[in-house]
Amino acid sequence: MLTSLEHVRHLEREAARLAAEIEAARRGLTAREGDMAAALAAGEDDGAIRRHLAKDRDTLAVLESRHRATVAAVPLALRAAADAARQEVADTVAGMRPDAEHEAGRIAAALAELADARARLDGIHRAADGLIAEYGRAYDKRARAAAGLPPQGRPADTGTEWTRRAARAAAVALEGREARVFAREAGEVAHA
Repeated sequence: MLTSLEHVRHLEREAARLAAEIEAARRGLTAREGDMAAALAAGEDDGAIRRHLAKDRDTLAVLESRHRATVAAVPLALRAAADAARQEVADTVAGMRPDAEHEAGRIAAALAELADARARLDGIHRAADGLIAEYGRAYDKRARAAAGLPPQGRPADTGTEWTRRAARAAAVALEGREARVFAREAGEVAHA
């Protein structure tokens, strides 16, 4: 495709160069015709001027012929370049299809993996919400059981019988795992 386009550009440059040469040849021919007219007006018949004039006319005719052929070749070269470009694009697209299908498969697999991860994350969120709710219920029970403790809201550091009795009473009010945790914490604070 690039070589076809380069050929078109070359033809366009050649046509422009030939047009400039034609203009120069026409100016030269006009000057020779003026010289011939002056010589004929002076009564001279110089065969050399006639020969140069005929040669310049032949050169001009050849240049004009080459220019017409070059100008006519430009659209043909453009059409050939367009066909080559279409073919190259078609070949490139055909080569890209398997790659695109492979990438589409990878993207679909990644999306499926993301969907699985989202489902797992939703499960973790639901489990965390359940744990938060369970902790909230246990905290409410602890707060109600702690109402019998000293005003600071924690067992006194004295380790007295009253502190141990209050901790046991609070532990009895709680159920299951929360009761064991609360008794252990109260015991650790009392013995500290």
